[in-house]
Amino acid sequence: FSETMTFSAFRPGFNDTLINDGSTINVTTSYTILLSTLAIASLVSVIIKKRRKIKHYLLNDLLLHILTHHRSAVVTIVGLPLSLVWDFTLKIRLHYIRIFKSAPHLHNKRVKIIQEQVKNRPDKNAPLCTARPGWMSVSLSYRSYKQKWNAIEMPLYDILSIDVETLSVTVECN
Repeated sequence: FSETMTFSAFRPGFNDTLINDGSTINVTTSYTILLSTLAIASLVSVIIKKRRKIKHYLLNDLLLHILTHHRSAVVTIVGLPLSLVWDFTLKIRLHYIRIFKSAPHLHNKRVKIIQEQVKNRPDKNAPLCTARPGWMSVSLSYRSYKQKWNAIEMPLYDILSIDVETLSVTVECN
């Protein structure tokens, strides 16, 4: 078994060449591959050791940083399309109410139902409030008091009368 290897003066960092049976390997390239492999291995070991901190940073701190420092981009990319969807949904809801719930001739019956709810409420000492959901409210605060109080449903949607002479409109108060 005879194998010949010839080296030029072996100096790391120079363009040295290793010759083995006619094949040529650049020594600098070999060192680069070795150093790259070691760097990736050490990076992987650091990631494995600190994966909880990295996960915390990516889930909490990075999200907070993006929401704080890039508000306009977040609003443009997320808020604008969601507001358009929300607006469309409310318009569909309004048309549904106009078509299926509008019945001005049932006003007196609806008022009687509300009066019965007030008379038959479970806790006579608790205050009254409307059963209007929090998402329909103008305020952004959470409506926790509605769970403790007597919530009365008020399905009033209609325009009852329009008087052109006195310029007045009578509406149900929802």
